[in-house]
Amino acid sequence: MKKAEKIIALIASIFLAVGLVVFVVAMAITGFDFKALSMARYEMKTHEVSENYTNINIDVQIPNITFVRKEGTNTKIETYENKQIEYTVQVANDTLSVSVNHRRSAFFFGFYNVWNTDLTLYVPLATYDSLIVKNQIGTVTIPDAVSFETIRVELATGHINVEGTTKTLDLKAETGNITLNNVVAESVNLKGETGRHSLTNVFASENIDVESNTGKVNFKNVRARNVTIDSETGRLTLDDTVATTKLKVETNTGNIDFIKSDAQDIYAKTEVGNIEGSLLTGKIFVARSNVGRINVPPNTPGAGLCELTTDVGNINITIAAS
Repeated sequence: MKKAEKIIALIASIFLAVGLVVFVVAMAITGFDFKALSMARYEMKTHEVSENYTNINIDVQIPNITFVRKEGTNTKIETYENKQIEYTVQVANDTLSVSVNHRRSAFFFGFYNVWNTDLTLYVPLATYDSLIVKNQIGTVTIPDAVSFETIRVELATGHINVEGTTKTLDLKAETGNITLNNVVAESVNLKGETGRHSLTNVFASENIDVESNTGKVNFKNVRARNVTIDSETGRLTLDDTVATTKLKVETNTGNIDFIKSDAQDIYAKTEVGNIEGSLLTGKIFVARSNVGRINVPPNTPGAGLCELTTDVGNINITIAAS
C-alpha cells in the first residue's frame, strides 16, 4: 500500500474509533435508550379500518408492535410517521395488511430515524384466523385478550411476548428473548440464535420444540405430548415440566436442571455440564459421564427409559417425594 493510502486509512480508522466512542458515551448518558437519541420528528397518525377481515399480515422494519382489544366494530391502528417513514394499511382477500415505506435508508441517511416508531393495533374481535409478522428491530406483544389460530413471527433483533390461546405458534428471533406466559396451544415451535427462551404456564396438546444457539432456556409449569430442546450453549432448566411421551434435552455446553419434571422416556445430553435435579417417577436409568460423578436412583422395573449423558460433568438425579 502506498504511503498516502496508509495515511488515509489511518485517518479513517481514527474517525471511526472516535465516532464509536462518542456513540457509546451518548448511549451511556441516556441509559442505552435509543429513543432518547432520536433526532427525527414524528407525528402520531391514526388509520381507521371499517372492513372485515380474519387474517393480519404485518411486514415492517423497525417498530414495537402491540395488539390491544377495543370496543366497537372498527379497527384503529396508531403509527408514528414523518416524511421518510409512512405506513400503508389496507384490507384485501380477507387480510388486513400493514406495511411501511422508507423513502430513504435510515441507516445511511440518519441512523436515529429508526426509533420512535411504535405500532399499536386496536382490534375489535377476540379471535382471528392467522397472524404473520415480519420485523427487523422491535418487540412484538400479543396479549391474551386477542387470540389467533396460527401465529408466525420473525424478528432479526427484538423480543417476542405471547399470552393466550392459539393452535400453532411459530416464533423466530435471531437476537432477543422469546417469552410465553399462560399459553394454550396445539404445537409450539421456537427458534433463536442469541437470547433467552422462557415458557411459564404453557400447555400444548402436541409438541413443544425449542432451538437455541446461545442463551438460557427456562420452563416452568409446562405440559405437552413431546418436548424437545436443542441448544448449543446455555443452561436448560425444566421446572414442573411434564411430557406424556418423550422429553429430549440437549446442549453442547451448559447444565441441565430437572425440578420435579417427568416424561415416559427422557433423553438428556450435554458435552460439558452437569445433569441434576428431580423426577416425578422412577425410570430405567442409563447414565454415562467420562469425567464426573454419577448418582441415580435404582431402576424401576417396567418404567420408561431415562438416558443421561455428559462428557465432562456430574449426573445427580433423585425421585421427588409425592
